[in-house]
Amino acid sequence: MNNGKVYLSASKITAYLSCPHKFRLRYIDQVPTPNQTFFIVGTATHAGVEAIHIGKSLQDALTEASLSVDAATSKEYDNALTPAEINDLVRTLVTTYHEQAIPLKITAVETPFQIDGNNVVLTGTVDAMVEGKTVLEIKTAKRAWSQPQADLQIQPSVYAFGLAFEKKLPGPIEVIYRVIVKPTKKFPKGQLMELRTIRTKEHFDHLIATINQVGKAVSAGIFPRNVTPACGWCEFRRLCLGGTLPNYDRPDGGSVAGYRDVSGATAENGGDSE
Repeated sequence: MNNGKVYLSASKITAYLSCPHKFRLRYIDQVPTPNQTFFIVGTATHAGVEAIHIGKSLQDALTEASLSVDAATSKEYDNALTPAEINDLVRTLVTTYHEQAIPLKITAVETPFQIDGNNVVLTGTVDAMVEGKTVLEIKTAKRAWSQPQADLQIQPSVYAFGLAFEKKLPGPIEVIYRVIVKPTKKFPKGQLMELRTIRTKEHFDHLIATINQVGKAVSAGIFPRNVTPACGWCEFRRLCLGGTLPNYDRPDGGSVAGYRDVSGATAENGGDSE
């Protein structure tokens, strides 16, 4: 909340739709958690790919990516991989993109947008624009994507809507997903997938309705837990489901009390005592 308005982005909307309680912990309470390896890999790969998009050499792109890894791993993170392993993986992904990506006419990179509504502000940053009218998004993934994954994502709707609004473009808007899949036995250097999806006025109307619903729920303080198998890899799984934990300091000077398991477990009767 800022000046009485709810600020939303594609990631915030996705977080709320997947679990409102996770949204609260991450964006309202701002509970501190270690950085996650997958996020470090994605951010560093983006840095390398952005360098390629603006015409830098592969070596320069790899340097940009490695600098991003060094900066992120110098702070606390989940240690799922060592810094050297992360760096090797990122360099492989950036090299795969450089070798396999078909050149496109990139006209802008890291383009921000902000759309002010009555009670909600929608923000975001488009990875790249192709010829000023197509959104290009870069993703890293453990597994290959399917076309329905691209078609059903809310992110392309948000970015296409942002581009249409900022550039006053009529729809439909095309979104190109370039998914850099991590190395496997079959593809030891990884692989690059390209999926295309279209966003129309119908998508935008649905997006606006979703934004308004999420904005109203956030303003009303509605943050129920949504317990699903996805809890197993949520960064708040121990805090939310693992019994009681100590209070955490918030950036605004307040504090966040530890949360209990939804089943009522505590450290004494079966909860995690960490």
